[in-house]
Amino acid sequence: MTPPASVLRLAKRVRLKNDAVRNSVVLLAPEAVIELNPQGVEVLSLCDGTRTEEEIAFEMARRYEREDVAGDIRAFLERVVRRGWVERGP
Repeated sequence: MTPPASVLRLAKRVRLKNDAVRNSVVLLAPEAVIELNPQGVEVLSLCDGTRTEEEIAFEMARRYEREDVAGDIRAFLERVVRRGWVERGP
């Protein structure tokens, strides 16, 4: 039996913010400001506690009309989870 898929959300004390100085959206984490490319912003904005990794990958593939982005999205999500910027939850 496979475990239920967990949803992804930004970790506590981590948020996306418009940065007027950089003229872009950045990820604010404790003691860090991370500059993201537009696709990174899109992916992290989907980490709102309502979607699974599969749903996020599917949505990005739909937005860009490219099915081959799913692997890249999963790799990106794995990196941000490992860094503690995104959490998996029920």
